Amino acid sequence: MKSICLDWGDTLMKDFPQYNGPMKDWPQVECLPGVPDALATLFGHYKLYVATNASESNAADVLSALDRVDIAQLLNGVYTRNELHAEKPSLKFFYNLVKTVKDPGLYFIGDDYQKDMLGASHAGLTTVWYNPKFTAAPAHYPIHDAEFSHFNQLPEILHKPFLPNLITCQHWLLEQGVGYGLLQHNQTVAAIAYQMALWCNENGQTVDSLLVHRAAYLHDIGKMMHDETCQHHGESGAKLIKQKGFPQLASIVEKHPLLCLQDENQQPQTIEEILVYLADKYVEGSRIVPLEERLNFLVSRYPPQQKQILAIKSDLFLLQNECCHWMGFTPTEILYQIQQALR
Repeated sequence: MKSICLDWGDTLMKDFPQYNGPMKDWPQVECLPGVPDALATLFGHYKLYVATNASESNAADVLSALDRVDIAQLLNGVYTRNELHAEKPSLKFFYNLVKTVKDPGLYFIGDDYQKDMLGASHAGLTTVWYNPKFTAAPAHYPIHDAEFSHFNQLPEILHKPFLPNLITCQHWLLEQGVGYGLLQHNQTVAAIAYQMALWCNENGQTVDSLLVHRAAYLHDIGKMMHDETCQHHGESGAKLIKQKGFPQLASIVEKHPLLCLQDENQQPQTIEEILVYLADKYVEGSRIVPLEERLNFLVSRYPPQQKQILAIKSDLFLLQNECCHWMGFTPTEILYQIQQALR
C-alpha cells in the first residue's frame, strides 16, 4: 500500500494568523474545503500521514487538533519537526520522514512551493501541489508531479497516471538531438502556455495547467526529424510520445504546428491543445513577439508554405480572441500581460 504524507497548516487545516499557541487550544479550528471527504475516500487505499514544520505543537498536539475536526482516525501517523529533528525544506526532514514511514515512493502533498514542493522533490519524492489560488510555480517552471485546487479533486488526481516529470522531458528532448536554441524556444513556449492556463483557471475555465506545460515543453521534440517544413514535425513528435505511453500529451504535440488550423482533422480542439498552439505562435526563437511578427518570420523561413500560412492569418487572430476571452484579457493587452508575468 502506497503512502501519502500531507502538510498540516493551510493544507489540511486553516491556519488562523490571529491565534497563538498550539492549534488544539485555539477557539476555532477548521478543515480546508473537501478535506474530510477526500481523506475518507483515500483511507484504506493509502497509508495517510501528516508532516509539518509546526513549532508550537508536537505530534500529540497535532492529533488533538485533527480530532477536533474528526479526521484524526483517518491518519496512520503524525510527524512534526520535533520528531523528525529537521525543518522543511531541508533534505534531512524528508529523508527522516521516508525512513520513519518506510516508503521511498512516498507522495508528498502541500501548499507551500518552497518548503513542500521543492524540498520533497529534491529528496526524490513524488510531489502533489495544493494550489487553490492558481499561483504560478517559481520561474514558471513547475517541477511538481501533479496539482489540484480543491480537495475533491485529489482522489482522481492520485488514481490516474502522472505526467512525465521535467527531468524525463529533458532527457527525451536531448535524446532527439534538440540543441540549445530549440530548447530555449520550448521553455519559453511552455512558460507562456502554463501562465495562460493559470489565467483561464482563474477566470472560471477548467484547464490542466501541468498538462499544458509538459506538452508545450515537448512540442518541438520531432523538429530534428522534420526541420524542412512547418508541419510534419508535430506528427513525428506525437508518434514518439505516444510510444512512451502518453497519448494525451501526444495529441497536443501533434496539433501544435501552424497549418493544423486549416485542417479539420488536425485542428486543436481542447483548451489545452489550443493554448499550446497559440503560445507557440508568440515565440520566435526564445523572444516573445506579436502574432503578426511571428507569421512574417514563418513566411520567410518556409517560402513553399507562404500561401498556406497567410491563408490562416484571420483564423489565427480569431483563435487569439477566443483565448483572450477565456483568460479575461483583450487581444490588445495579452502580449503585455504575458511579458509582465514572465519578467
